[in-house]
Amino acid sequence: MAEIPTGSQTQKSYDRGLLILFGLAFGARLLERLVAAFFLAARQLDFTTNYGLTEWLINYAGGFQRRGLPGALIHGLHEKFQLAPNLSIVISCLFLYLAFGIYLWRQSSGIVPRWVLLTTPLLGYPVFVDRILIRKDLLILLLFALAVKLVCTHRKALSDGIASLLLLVGILSHELIAFLALPSLALLMLLRESAEGSNFRRAARGACASLLWLFIPLTSFVAILFFRGTDERADAIALSWKSAFAPGLPFTGPKGAIAWLPLPSERYIADSQGVLSQLHFGFPFWLILVLVSISGVVLLAAVIGRASPRRAWFFVAAALCQFLIMAPVFYHSWDHGRWVVLCLMTAFVLAIETPMTWQVKFAELSRFPHQLQTLIMPGWMAPLGLGLWGVQVVSWSVYGWLASAPVGIILQIYFYLRVLGLQRPF
Repeated sequence: MAEIPTGSQTQKSYDRGLLILFGLAFGARLLERLVAAFFLAARQLDFTTNYGLTEWLINYAGGFQRRGLPGALIHGLHEKFQLAPNLSIVISCLFLYLAFGIYLWRQSSGIVPRWVLLTTPLLGYPVFVDRILIRKDLLILLLFALAVKLVCTHRKALSDGIASLLLLVGILSHELIAFLALPSLALLMLLRESAEGSNFRRAARGACASLLWLFIPLTSFVAILFFRGTDERADAIALSWKSAFAPGLPFTGPKGAIAWLPLPSERYIADSQGVLSQLHFGFPFWLILVLVSISGVVLLAAVIGRASPRRAWFFVAAALCQFLIMAPVFYHSWDHGRWVVLCLMTAFVLAIETPMTWQVKFAELSRFPHQLQTLIMPGWMAPLGLGLWGVQVVSWSVYGWLASAPVGIILQIYFYLRVLGLQRPF
């Protein structure tokens, strides 16, 4: 899917130049995010400081509660060792990002050029998109990647069991991982048995044995649906953090993510539908969201296809699967930009982890279009498109789109020059 063979010297020089270009934008924005994170870590607890931080504070103080596992651990560290929650949350988020970054950097070697990882759909997501670095998305992605790796590399019953336990931890941390991981891992297990099974009976037995492990996280997901948040539980969670609250500030009770726990689903749906129906330059947001999703899939597939058109086709199929499975979440909740990137990132993980023999089998089963093997896309399209590709978390605007893309560093520099009085306005 590219004009220049990956291994050519010209292509290597071209990719090296792009790595420097994207690396400068990535490094500048990462430095800004780290400074903000360290300032947040040094502050005492304040529910109004950062919405993502309050998501980590949800615990079991009021009884069993969805998303409560990390908060229970952080609360235990605070109670036993007087570890400030802001500090432990920020350190955890930075560690998760570092671990996921190392994983993606190593695992994608030889599959895509390095500069691609520094764009918004991949490692640039917590850097270029505001308010993501201190969210649970990185925990979800890392657990998802580890579970997929276990299913794809070890291929033993014990490995499937450990992968299911990882998903259990993920679901108790944030139920979103159930949509992203349970169906895709089930399909991956079926593909594994189909690609490696010597006969239909053995493949069927192996598939059933593997799928049984997924009932562990599935059961926890169903249980979470019945334990809805209440005002009393939200009050208890907020009150459990009162000893860590910044002195001198009035204790406000549940705020941020804690305050959203008891709200009915109708409120979530109404907010989501309101955002999707908003008009931007005459276009509804849902249409913009569809175009952003399609462009993200096409641009990443174009780069993956440089080394392997078959892997690119597998990525497209995985992305389509993830978007379809996440459709209820798009309908129910209004962080649509997050859902788009998470679909792309999890599909990318599936594409780089799944063994090529399985992808060959998938190509046979799905009747891989041979025309795609000879499809050539302009070499400039992916770098230019990914340089401009961005997506806001909640809504969309011209500024938000540019600010969440690598090219947004130009606007960022201009903003700082304006603040310093070194540049006149346009």
